[in-house]
Amino acid sequence: VVLGNAVALCISYILSVYAINRIFPDKNKKLIALACGIAALIPGYAQVKLLAVPDLFILMIFWITIVLLVELYRKPSFVKLLGFGITIVIGLMFHIAFLCVAAAGVIAVIKLVKEKRVLAIQALQVGVCVVILFAILQVMESFWLNQIFKESDMRITSSLSAFFDGMAKGLETKGIFGFLQGIVGKLYSLSAGSMLGCLFGFWAIYCNRKKLPGEILYVIISFVLMLLTLTLYYSSGKTGDSIINAR
Repeated sequence: VVLGNAVALCISYILSVYAINRIFPDKNKKLIALACGIAALIPGYAQVKLLAVPDLFILMIFWITIVLLVELYRKPSFVKLLGFGITIVIGLMFHIAFLCVAAAGVIAVIKLVKEKRVLAIQALQVGVCVVILFAILQVMESFWLNQIFKESDMRITSSLSAFFDGMAKGLETKGIFGFLQGIVGKLYSLSAGSMLGCLFGFWAIYCNRKKLPGEILYVIISFVLMLLTLTLYYSSGKTGDSIINAR
């Protein structure tokens, strides 16, 4: 598990260097490589890679979607667009919270269509493929869960249903104040886990908010949606660490 996480982190580093160099071609390449290296070595990742969780694989998949989006901006094609959609579905296989990334992906594709980089019919075809694949995965998941727990009295629900139920329960349990407290807790955890690096990122985004590339907007939307949904989801937890759990 540790080896697999380490490999995923290394691949994420390579993908991040490639993507950032393409997004900001006029920036110093050595500085980009150094910044991506520091980002890959933050304490938060060092801790997660020791756990038997798919977080670093999800990170790698997220970077793959960014690279594909970069390539769509450089030289659009139906194959790249389809790859973008399929990669998002793979992310959903690892964690249902990847729906946040899927929502950001939909916004990114709509932007590509409006800028006439991608044909609307191609976007629609990929969207249908993604929905069908996701539906098949949900059916397969329900079948496997029912087979595993067929002799149990436990109530079996799909990950999609459990995710939205968890968010609804979190809002009901904690209320608006608990929701805001959870956001502050997540931001604190991210700041501590990145040695305040994420704060510099927030500041850089704010300073350049009027000229952000489409790929960066995709990352920002994914981050905001993930922060909001996971804050609601983990608010249903009864332990103190659920407030600052930013995995």
